[in-house]
Amino acid sequence: MIPLPARVYKSFFGYVIIAVASASTLGLVYVGLVSLIESGTVDPYLVFWIAVVAVLSIVTVAIIQTWVYSLSYIELNSDGIVIKNWITLFVSKDEKFEWVRVSRSTAAKGGIFGQVLNYGAISIETNGGSVQAKITMVPKPEYWQDQINLKADQATIDGSN
Repeated sequence: MIPLPARVYKSFFGYVIIAVASASTLGLVYVGLVSLIESGTVDPYLVFWIAVVAVLSIVTVAIIQTWVYSLSYIELNSDGIVIKNWITLFVSKDEKFEWVRVSRSTAAKGGIFGQVLNYGAISIETNGGSVQAKITMVPKPEYWQDQINLKADQATIDGSN
């Protein structure tokens, strides 16, 4: 059993995905602007300013997305589980479960990258059998699944562990 509280942030691989998506978008903008310049029908200064605005916009979105991604976590503490799942800059889905309400957790690794880089999703099921919360891109999902299930099995209704 791990010492509580334990906070787990999302996998580093999400940062790689954000960087690749941003670089791909910049590449598409570059190709489009080069095509415009080579056509010879557009003022090069206009293309320059379009490029500046496009690059600044893409970099700004990448920075914000990276920051939002870094805010999400799952925390195991003595009272239960806290999941903070940031969706956008202004919207987060916060969920809290007492240990006695948690019936089990499941872990799933997604795709080849999840298998190789050891990250995946953790779903929390409460009494009644329905999935109440899910957080993705968690490193070592099977390890955290075992820790959650162990702690949930030890919980009693009167609060003693």
